[in-house]
Amino acid sequence: MVVPKLETKYDVRIKDTAMMSAQQCFLATIAGATYVFLLGGRVNSMGYYSIVELKMLRKLLDDFNLKSKIIIGST
Repeated sequence: MVVPKLETKYDVRIKDTAMMSAQQCFLATIAGATYVFLLGGRVNSMGYYSIVELKMLRKLLDDFNLKSKIIIGST
């Protein structure tokens, strides 16, 4: 996979932005993202609860022993 090679060989970190759900963040993590960025304000504006998505994402990362870091934004 390209992303882990970028991290180990070239010391490059990958951040995926503009995620709207825990599932999107989870897929980005599986693809090798170092950071995943959940747009909490937008999730709320769409009628969902960003705290629920955040808790679901944290559980997914823990359950699969994935090391990506979560960033949450307001827009």
